[in-house]
Parts: sequence; structure tokens; C-alpha cells
Amino acid sequence: MSDPGANLEAPARVRPRGFLQPPHEGAARALKAMKEKRLADAARHIAVLPDSTPIECAWKSLLIGLSAIERLDFATAETTLREAAEVASKEKTSSEPSEQAVRARLSATALEKIGWLLRRKDRAQQAHTVHLEAYRLREAWGSAEELWETAISLGQDARIARRSEEAQTWFEKAVVHAGVAKLLECRLQAVAYAQLAVVLTDQGQHEKAISAARSSLAQWRQHDPGGVDTARALMELSHASLKRGEALVECGDPCASAVLEELLKGLHAAHEELSAFGPSCFAEVQTCLALQDFARRLLAVTES
Repeated sequence: MSDPGANLEAPARVRPRGFLQPPHEGAARALKAMKEKRLADAARHIAVLPDSTPIECAWKSLLIGLSAIERLDFATAETTLREAAEVASKEKTSSEPSEQAVRARLSATALEKIGWLLRRKDRAQQAHTVHLEAYRLREAWGSAEELWETAISLGQDARIARRSEEAQTWFEKAVVHAGVAKLLECRLQAVAYAQLAVVLTDQGQHEKAISAARSSLAQWRQHDPGGVDTARALMELSHASLKRGEALVECGDPCASAVLEELLKGLHAAHEELSAFGPSCFAEVQTCLALQDFARRLLAVTES
């Protein structure tokens, strides 16, 4: 696609806070309805939104695209999101920096979602290209939270393409962006550290993966100590430790048994915490049981 940021030039400035918010109440109601899965209500709100100016058209296209994603109508979503990105980047009714910022951030938001759609269609390289455009716009005009979001996306694109070192770099950038975010700092860092732990495990960097997973758990405990994401983070920490234990068993390291015994305690705790959330965590509970079984079999090898 053509570069949607070609008309946007940004001097250095203080970053905005949080994610781009809709310009008026009708758009906000549409987003709220989408979040609550009231898609018919969302459609009604979108239908009556003003579209007399290019920037209003861009907002409307963005919301139609987001609603189409919720309906799993990905063809419509991609078309309308591209319209939003292109219209927003061409809008020139004002040269005021505040208006330029809104246009750039709106275009980047649409690009972020387009990249997600492309990755879902197994078009990871195209997704990466689009996400890079979004990141450039957000680097110039966006918030730390928005930069975090696209750094995560770029890391996921790279990981799917088996470029693990590049993925690691992007997830490390996401950690940095989360650290300076003004909103939901702990949650954003928790997500970034979790992604980093996964790619470090892919690379066999088990000590670093465990450290990242431990940081993710610490951030979740600070953000929502009794929440399901905290329980999941405990399971992921134990999983990272299990990968290290498996590697130690394979090379005959005498430390393997101690590592396995300790992670079994973590898996037991994660199983107990996840079980408390009932059927919504059935898959995670089963994963915990499978990991525990594997850890016990590895431990038996060390004792034989």
C-alpha cells in the first residue's frame, strides 16, 4: 500500500498519553458496544456518525473496520481500515500540530489492525511491513502505549517468521516503552516480558527466559494480584523453568533434579490458582497437569 504517513511531518514534542480516543460521544459509544460484544448497538452508533469532513470519514471507516473484525468479516475489515489509514494521512484541513497528531495516530491505529489481519492470514512479511509503517508514525506522533502495542506486534511478526533475534529486539523495545507509559504500566510490562520469555525460550536462553517470565509474574502481581493473568504468568514461569530442567537433564547436569522439584511446586500452585477460576480456565488447568506429568517423568530420569 502507499505510505500513509507521506504527508505527515512531525517535530519533536511531548508524547500524548494512552491510546487515541474517539472525537465525540457517538464514536465512544460504538467502541464501548464493541467491547461488550453488542455489535448491533455498535452498528447503530456508527451509522449515525458524521462524515462531512475527511477526518470524520476516516474515523467512521476505522470504526466500521473494527466492528467488522468483531463480526469476523475480515475482508470488509481490511478494506475499511485501509480507507481509514489513507484518508487520515491525506486530510489537510489544518496545519496545526494537534490535528496532524490526530491524523497520524488514527492512520497508525488502522495500520496496526491491518497488520494483525495480515498476520492472521499467514502473511507475516506483509504484516511486518505494515506494522513498521505504524511504528514510524507512532514514533513521531504517538504515545508510549501505542509504541508498546506496535513493538509487540513487530516482535510477533518476526517470531512467526522465525527471526528470533529480531523478535527479541522488538520485545525488549516493548519493555522499554511500557516502562515509560503513563497508563497501565504494570500490565504492559507484564505482557512484554511474557513475550520476551517465549522468544528467549525458543533460542534456548533458559536463564534469561526464566528471568523475563519472573519479571512478567511480578508485574502481574502488582497490577492484579488475584487475577487470572497472574495465575497464568505463574504457569508460564514454571513452563520456562521446565524447559531449563529438560535441557539440564539432557546434558546430565546434577542440578536438574533440584530445578525440577522446585518447578513442580510452582506448577502445583498455578494449578490450584487456575482451578479456582472454573471452566473458563479449563485449558490452562489441563496444560498444568500435562506439564506436571512431564516434569515428574524428567525427575524420574534423574533418579534412575
